[in-house]
Amino acid sequence: MPTEWALEATRLKTVTIPELKNRLQLLETTSTARINALTLELKVERDFSTEQARLLDKALDTYRPEPWWKHPGVRVTVGLVVGAATTIGITYAVNSD
Repeated sequence: MPTEWALEATRLKTVTIPELKNRLQLLETTSTARINALTLELKVERDFSTEQARLLDKALDTYRPEPWWKHPGVRVTVGLVVGAATTIGITYAVNSD
């Protein structure tokens, strides 16, 4: 085995392999921390969403809209139709003489 290869193998064994092990351990630690943080963030978002849905349901339960026949638009429309029909009826009654 050439001397250069032996020196390179020794350098790899004593320097590079421990360095790579340390990098791997650091990546595992940071990945675990990131996963834990994202899991916690997801839990907070789910709790927030659940609370918003609960509040929306509560708001919808307390809101009772007026019946359609009590709406002012219906009254105006009925008034216009009755007024127009009365006007047409009176006009025909007066002109039929």
